[in-house]
Amino acid sequence: MTPAARAAVSVLSLVLVGCAAPRAGIDIEGKLDVLGPTPDLVAAGLPGDWVSEGKVTPGQARVVEIDGVPALRLVPGDRGFLLARRIDAPAFMTPDLSWSWNVDFHGDGLHPVRLVVGFQGGAKGAGFASAPVGGALPPHDRSFAIAWADSALRRGTVLKPEASEPRAPLYIARGGRENAGKWWFETVDLQRIYRDLWPGDDPLRVRVVFIGLAVAPAPGNAPAAHVSGIRLSR
Repeated sequence: MTPAARAAVSVLSLVLVGCAAPRAGIDIEGKLDVLGPTPDLVAAGLPGDWVSEGKVTPGQARVVEIDGVPALRLVPGDRGFLLARRIDAPAFMTPDLSWSWNVDFHGDGLHPVRLVVGFQGGAKGAGFASAPVGGALPPHDRSFAIAWADSALRRGTVLKPEASEPRAPLYIARGGRENAGKWWFETVDLQRIYRDLWPGDDPLRVRVVFIGLAVAPAPGNAPAAHVSGIRLSR
């Protein structure tokens, strides 16, 4: 190899190392604890495999204890923001996403705090638009959000965007005034939801590349949401 070639390889290696962002992976049991949370999650700064988008003002994201459960308290404001963890997990090996949440009643429509999941590798064809939630997120070709609705009867509903809508699909996991202010443990099958949304994709090539929490703008007396124990498993 010529000196010039060696130099080019060295430069390329440095670029690749510099571009490689840390990602969390599953353990030998096929699970990943995405969010505990730990008390210092926000106060000490987000770990290296976490990303954020948007301006988070003091008090909008902090770790608290509700009924003895440590949780990340998220409060909407004038502008939206996103907190997400970069991960790398084959969807077919870790299809179950579970978490607990305690959500304030918010009135009509969908609560402004939602879980978001991003996927890469299995896309075939156009399908539904899957616009990136934030520029700091890892590359992904599909994503959907998991929401809390105003009615318990909407549980299990999938809201597919129109072709002209620049947003990801929504899956409603729970809702209703009667369920607000209480802890609920949820488990959803990511593979099933993915297949329903994009039936033409290759499920064996799909990888989960981020899981996070998106907070839409909600000025005024915004309703909070508390989220704890986000886990991927099989």
